[in-house]
Amino acid sequence: MLTHVGVVFSRGSKVTTQNRGLDITNIRALTEPITVLSLRSELRKQHSDTVARGLAERNEVLTDAADEATIAAIIKLRPDFEGTLRRLRALRRETVRSASADRWELGLDAARTALRIADFNNTRLQTWEAPEDPASSVLAGIKKSAEKDLIAHDFEVLPGWTPQRRHDVHVRIFSDGKRHMHLVNVDTDRPERVLGVDLIYFHVEARSGVLVQYKRLEDGKEVRVDTHLDSQLDRMEQLYQLANEPQSHEDWRLGKDFCYLKLCRTRTESGEIDPTNMELLPGLYLPLSYLRLALQDERVKGPKTGRYLGYERVERYLSNTLFIDLAKEGWIGSTGITAEKLVQIVKDAPNSGQELLAAIDHSPETPRQRMQRQRSRSRAGRSSRAPSLNQQALF
Repeated sequence: MLTHVGVVFSRGSKVTTQNRGLDITNIRALTEPITVLSLRSELRKQHSDTVARGLAERNEVLTDAADEATIAAIIKLRPDFEGTLRRLRALRRETVRSASADRWELGLDAARTALRIADFNNTRLQTWEAPEDPASSVLAGIKKSAEKDLIAHDFEVLPGWTPQRRHDVHVRIFSDGKRHMHLVNVDTDRPERVLGVDLIYFHVEARSGVLVQYKRLEDGKEVRVDTHLDSQLDRMEQLYQLANEPQSHEDWRLGKDFCYLKLCRTRTESGEIDPTNMELLPGLYLPLSYLRLALQDERVKGPKTGRYLGYERVERYLSNTLFIDLAKEGWIGSTGITAEKLVQIVKDAPNSGQELLAAIDHSPETPRQRMQRQRSRSRAGRSSRAPSLNQQALF
């Protein structure tokens, strides 16, 4: 019997050498199951045979005509399910419209950034669903993967920090079996949660972290430096007082900056989000000390004494790739930030009107072990893409 309908945007990971799973999202139950016999009886023989073959062989893909016919048959048999089915079909256009779409897209970019720095698989984000409540955290759209997510409200991730147990506080745990990372949304005032997203990535073993503040480039070009952004930069600068001088070569960083401003170009129109896009949003990372100097440059000045930041306004910037690579191996980040200081950073972070995501990486690795793992995985990825003896490389 047909009991549920969902949306598949892409193939899932391999289950065996010959079988691949499917990542099904937005699953909805029919008010009453439909027997296969009833469904096939509503289809022309050609489409009925296609459905029967798919059920028997478990690997059949419907043609567009059979797809349309099957949906029409479901609507005919269950008219009360038509509205739900129409909404599910609309999701296959890969964009979701919402008043919170811009914030959610920045939040997903922050989550992907944390997972890439920590080197965790991010395919779980492919099942992201837009929360029904526009004020909800972006993490509300990430499915719980295990019972660990259900008991995560113990909040052992941040010793000394006991946030209110509210329904809009979420924890998602990512793990590869040995290493674990907790992704937590730090609750802010829901009515104000409209301006953007902040990310704090903290590596417990290294006692180091980076803070990224997100701003959306207007029209994909630039952002105005207003009094709100100025105050946020001032508050980020105050966080530098919590860091220590490096006491060993393991703690050494490329400068003292661990706060960055990321200016992003969204991939869809404002008010839309493409949850199937797994790439990081294009944009530029600006270290705080560098940003202070850039704001003194003539190029940032606009009309009526305004100041603007964007690709054409700054001399240099860090790309997604460069930022991730430097953060992965600990070349950038804070020095000597303890769990207690992290709690203070969470409380003092410049997140007024922002959604703050804290990614707590519990990987038990030294900087050397971390670097070796990162580079060995990179070499393995390159070798897996190398042509075999009976293949000819194009380039």
